[in-house]
Amino acid sequence: MNNIGLYIVKAGDTLYNIAKRFDMAWQDLMQLNNMTSTLLNIGKQLIVPSNSNNPINYYVEKNDTLYSIANKFKMDINKIKELNNLNTEDVTLGQILKIKE
Repeated sequence: MNNIGLYIVKAGDTLYNIAKRFDMAWQDLMQLNNMTSTLLNIGKQLIVPSNSNNPINYYVEKNDTLYSIANKFKMDINKIKELNNLNTEDVTLGQILKIKE
C-alpha cells in the first residue's frame, strides 16, 4: 500500500462494508490493523488505503506508545517525533499526532 489513511468506525459499520468501501478484502483490513477479532467499536480508528499524500491526524488511543504507532503505520519513530516536534517518546491518550508515510 503506497498511501495510508484513517477511517473512524461509525454505528452500523462492519468489517465487510468498510473493506468494500476501500476495495479490499475484510481479511486484509483485519491484517492491516493487526486485529484478532471482527468486533468493531464505534470510534475505533482503522488504517485504510488512501489516494492522498496529505498527512493524516492520529488520535492516541488507550495503550498506544510511540513505538506501537510507528509500527502500525510502518514509520520510523524519529520521523513521527520530527513531524510533531516531540522531544521524547511519551504520548498521552487523546493526543493528536501528524502521520505521514
